[in-house]
Amino acid sequence: GRFAFTLAVATAPSEVLSAALARYRRIMFAWGSGSSPATAATTLTDCSVSVANSSDGSFQLGDDESYSLRVAADADCRLSARTVWGALRGLETLSQLVEYSPSDRWYELRMVPWQIDDKPAFVSRGVMVDTARHWLSVPALLRQIDALAYSRMNTLHWHASDEDAFPMGSTAFPALAARGSYASAVGVSAGLYSVADQEAVVQYARMRGVRVVLELDLPGHASSWALARPDLFVRCGRGPAGDYGGRAWLLDPTLEAAVALRSPSRSREP
Repeated sequence: GRFAFTLAVATAPSEVLSAALARYRRIMFAWGSGSSPATAATTLTDCSVSVANSSDGSFQLGDDESYSLRVAADADCRLSARTVWGALRGLETLSQLVEYSPSDRWYELRMVPWQIDDKPAFVSRGVMVDTARHWLSVPALLRQIDALAYSRMNTLHWHASDEDAFPMGSTAFPALAARGSYASAVGVSAGLYSVADQEAVVQYARMRGVRVVLELDLPGHASSWALARPDLFVRCGRGPAGDYGGRAWLLDPTLEAAVALRSPSRSREP
């Protein structure tokens, strides 16, 4: 198609926005070449995108995600937002309005004119994944982030560690994953997220306006941590028979070295 996105003159360059414009053009024309999005009488050849603040360092909770999308009867298309994150939500809406007709091989935007002024009802909107108990490959995590973006959600709660496993590679505390991940138990690379893997997930999410909230459980739910540093833990209570001899390991907060373990920015691994 001949369709293109154009940036309004006052919109400053943005890595996130530029990548999104290219990505959403591919999404809108996912079924290959054909006519541009058409109304009943006109053809939509471009859409002007205006963003007041093009800062795109990282998406933060509470950032403005509102946008306004207007498609007039004469095929004048304008998307405006205060932030790049709002622009991402508006691009998603536009992409969902475009339909494809396999028989005619054209793309159509029906029921024009459109005037959509949208903003989220809830600041945090997301899902939780538990990779401590259920291993997910990096491509699977990236697909989940795509699903969040398609639903205009903004949070991936990554429950990374628990009793069962510590799968997060670390330059500060490498022994935790070396001994506590699924990979250490079965001797394969699957079951461990390297530092590069973690950075890739966070960057992929950033480009789609999704924040990654990492959860590492302490002082309870940490038996997998104790595999590397049993000297920092105490065994107490009876749990389900099987794992770790049926006893839970809890971090001992009275130990100075345990405090350092919780704060890698203040101390190297002892």
